Amino acid sequence: MNISIISFTAGGDVLNQRISECFPDDTVWQNGKYLNPKSVSLSEWTAAAFGRSGLIIFVGAAGIAVRAVAPYVSKKSTDPAVLVIDEGGRFVIPLLSGHIGGANAYAVLLAERLGAQAVITTATDINGVFAVDTWAVNNGYAIENTEEIKSISGALLDGKTVYLSSDFKINGELPEGIVQGECGEIGICISDSVKKPFRHTLNLIPKRYVIGAGSRKDADEDALVELFNKLGINKKSTAAVATIDIKRNEKSVLKLAEYLGAELKLYTSEELNLANGDFTGSEFVKSITGTDNVCERAAALSGDRLIVKKTKGSGVTAAASVIDWSVSF
Repeated sequence: MNISIISFTAGGDVLNQRISECFPDDTVWQNGKYLNPKSVSLSEWTAAAFGRSGLIIFVGAAGIAVRAVAPYVSKKSTDPAVLVIDEGGRFVIPLLSGHIGGANAYAVLLAERLGAQAVITTATDINGVFAVDTWAVNNGYAIENTEEIKSISGALLDGKTVYLSSDFKINGELPEGIVQGECGEIGICISDSVKKPFRHTLNLIPKRYVIGAGSRKDADEDALVELFNKLGINKKSTAAVATIDIKRNEKSVLKLAEYLGAELKLYTSEELNLANGDFTGSEFVKSITGTDNVCERAAALSGDRLIVKKTKGSGVTAAASVIDWSVSF
């Protein structure tokens, strides 16, 4: 994940550095008064941070952070997590995307590592009520209609029943206030497709499809996106794009992963050769990559069942697999 941190004083720079050390496995972009001073305005810095980062941290006054991010706030499903931390390192406050973006969880994590206090203000967290958006993100679901999150949370906070309709087996004990049912006023629907069994329906789509991708060198960057759109798979239900490691920087592959908002999984030719199944082999592909098929093998290794065999586009190929799914609480 990309993380952007900005501070405004010498003392803030010290905390900026401490915060960056809390994320050793992430790419951290740091700016401060003396720590890699920014060469653009705060507004321009924030715009760039929104474009590249999953987490943005302001070390300073909350008012500065609020004014900086206000022009760039878009919607629950895409806004990055935004935190503000006073330069004394006493309080960590989530300002934006507390649940879907994970700001609340990051605040708790940083508070523990910095010896600070996380200041959580979301009603479901304060009242110990099931937060459907946090659960969905943590368990691999895309949220189709984020505007209905407030219907679910509001009903649970008011002590009302929220119904759950699922096309998949449900494991575990349902959260308090959630009852299985196929009709009612307010409910959650878990399905590959968008349905409306309830007057107010929150649609959760499992991210359970994997796209195996093959690409010749320097293929058009939009070629795989165009091919994917012919496969008939819901973009939001895609968990990953899988390919061979030598294609990690191929523009068409990177563009597809970006378009789908999906994880990029990379396999060596040796790993691909271990995949089980009946694949569409090519001696030419094997002479170039070390394996006779990239897209089908990569998809098969990442999913449980291959559902779309090798499909050709303009200098690219794609296949798809599906992950067997169940709902777990």
